[in-house]
Amino acid sequence: MSDTSRAITKTLEKKGYIEIIEEKIERNPFQNKDVKRDMPLKLTEEQSIAFESIKKSIREKRFEEFLLYGVTGSRKNGNLFTINR
Repeated sequence: MSDTSRAITKTLEKKGYIEIIEEKIERNPFQNKDVKRDMPLKLTEEQSIAFESIKKSIREKRFEEFLLYGVTGSRKNGNLFTINR
């Protein structure tokens, strides 16, 4: 990587000064990290009601839409389906 614009880089490539090689590198960002799992958080009463309602809908194969309210970045969707219940 360099601190030049894409246009400059493309011009240098066109004139034969540089060669751009693209390659995809697969890597695991957690490979060398010791990640400790937290204990699952206890749901509030309001969260439990929402969770049970969604779980019941899925179990009964009634695929409904649910609107979850929460602060931005609170991982409303991701956390809902990773709760071990």
